[in-house]
Amino acid sequence: YYLLREITFGADGNYTQELFVTRTNADLANDLGNLLSRTVAMIEKYFAGKIPAPEKATAFDASLLSVANETKEQVEQAMDALRPQAALEAIWHLIKRANKYIDETTPWVLAKQESTRPELATVLYNLADALRVAGILLQPFMPRTPARIWSQLGLAADTVSAWEDALPGRLAAGSQVEKGKAIFPRLDLAVELAAWAEEKEIKPLSPPLADEIDIDLFGQVDLRVVTVLEAEKVAKADKLLKLSVALGPEKRTIVAGIAQHYRPEELVGKQVIIVANLKPAKIRGIESQGMILAAADENGLAVLTPERSVAAGSKAK
Repeated sequence: YYLLREITFGADGNYTQELFVTRTNADLANDLGNLLSRTVAMIEKYFAGKIPAPEKATAFDASLLSVANETKEQVEQAMDALRPQAALEAIWHLIKRANKYIDETTPWVLAKQESTRPELATVLYNLADALRVAGILLQPFMPRTPARIWSQLGLAADTVSAWEDALPGRLAAGSQVEKGKAIFPRLDLAVELAAWAEEKEIKPLSPPLADEIDIDLFGQVDLRVVTVLEAEKVAKADKLLKLSVALGPEKRTIVAGIAQHYRPEELVGKQVIIVANLKPAKIRGIESQGMILAAADENGLAVLTPERSVAAGSKAK
């Protein structure tokens, strides 16, 4: 949303965490989020949670409905001209107008007298309808948000998402609203800046690099590509797998501590890289004739494999 709303399509733009938080809080949390929250809360409080049918018009309806009638065409014209920023501005003009409509009509005052409940019904219907229209028009820009709006309004996405229905007066009354969590909680600028600074901080390499070796010493390490023929768990050893691998015409057995990261069947047929000239070692009574190379980070472990299939026994350089 930020990139489409803040930066003119095809032009350079500016991004800072401060601008992102300000735009998110102003547009998404305050304008859209609060409009939905206030509307649903008032429908729950004054009409037992069911969207009322409009009854008696107020002096402020015409202005809101005029904006709602124009928004769809404005969005279409903006997108035809490749101006997504202008399209979002049009949608937000409707959202801001709906928020102003609340201040103008003061539903909490209308609710105090039975004689003004017909106007109250109209006001809350128009607010819910404006949110329905905004949700339809937001689909190309914020694909997940409309369904969250409609869910709180008690509307099924598959019945209200048609683009041609993005006009006022097409909301069926009677849906049961359901107030949920804020769709866009306000962001705390200090918290966001601290988190951003932590992400940007250059952390030392972990684990640190080992001591340098010369090329002659490295040349003594014989790295080969092998194909896994068989794999099975080692009895009474949660971390170990016993692998039978093809090293060219030779068949070898390797015990590898990768059982917590790979199921045996995942490895069969897979090509991996091993240290082929490592002195054999007995592990759980099994002679292991090599060591599989793998990389590990906070997300787990991954064995090293060639980018494409090569002949078993090929030397890795």
